[in-house]
Amino acid sequence: MLINIASTSAIYAILSLNNLALCTSYLQIVGSFFIYKIRGGQPAWGPFKLGRWGYAINIYAICFLVFIIIWLPFPPYLPVTGENMNYSGPIFLFILCAALIDWFFWGHKRFAVPTKRSVFAEEDL
Repeated sequence: MLINIASTSAIYAILSLNNLALCTSYLQIVGSFFIYKIRGGQPAWGPFKLGRWGYAINIYAICFLVFIIIWLPFPPYLPVTGENMNYSGPIFLFILCAALIDWFFWGHKRFAVPTKRSVFAEEDL
């Protein structure tokens, strides 16, 4: 953690940016699965399912992740200066906008939906 010696702002931005990206990816998965279940879809269950508590746990997870995503980019100290500002929010928004621009102009043309046959070759099974 030598970066902490040089700049605490840099370490806060790096750690916060990692957590922000992780929580955003979890929110996409949990939210999509919850919307699918609300619309009446029957998912292919894995080795376990949450039973009657599944909807409540999904709602709690969505609320918690939204709370974390909102508060994570805030600076750790008041008053906010250039030295203690948490730059993870603007960096995350820049990366998100760059990714969306790439998707809408070029990415959707080169994306191929993976199929079960292309992911698992028959000789590997």
